[in-house]
Amino acid sequence: MTRIFALVCLTAGCLEMGAVSVSEDDLANGPDGGHDDQLSFFVTSHGNDSSGGNFGGLVGADNFCQIFADGVGSSRTWAAYLSTVPITGVPGTLVHARDRIGTGPWYNANGELVAADVDAFHATTLAPSLLVDEGGNPVPNVEHDILTGSLPDGHAREEFPGNPVAPAPTCLNWTSNQSDSYAWVGHADADVGIGDIWTSSHETTCDASGLASTAGSGRLYCFAID
Repeated sequence: MTRIFALVCLTAGCLEMGAVSVSEDDLANGPDGGHDDQLSFFVTSHGNDSSGGNFGGLVGADNFCQIFADGVGSSRTWAAYLSTVPITGVPGTLVHARDRIGTGPWYNANGELVAADVDAFHATTLAPSLLVDEGGNPVPNVEHDILTGSLPDGHAREEFPGNPVAPAPTCLNWTSNQSDSYAWVGHADADVGIGDIWTSSHETTCDASGLASTAGSGRLYCFAID
């Protein structure tokens, strides 16, 4: 049997996924006896297109993750690895990405153990080969920037480095795709040998062209929280 998943619209716009074909064999490949039970971590296989860093807040970002997970037969509940901070005139409170992802363990789409718990996930020795998308594919180097808004340990980056009066780099709590707002990203192919980290590498702007200029497209890290 083959299941077909088509276009789904988000609060921040429509994600053009096309028709994704997933066979029953693909759904039964994990240590728990089924793909939907085993898969508990992935990087989204697509970014947020013209919506850039605007997901409609954390709820919209979680829905973004859910769409990709549902597309490969997952029956679990998913959350995006994103932090938010209090910003004047913008909805949102202080939320740390590390507090949104459950307790683990987490397995990727290839059945590999990515990390046993939250602390292990934030170890600098996390292998880039484990950070694959929901189909088990590596993230292209030209899109290795993954939105996080976070410090290396998964806590919110509450200040823009070197400019404490600027809004924190969270795309106005993931509601902006403007070039004058900023995000903090990690690298899915982080080279720990040079101090690169999967959760926290550098800033970028929240518009689609700005994300692309630093090798990003608005991809997210997604975690099963049940």
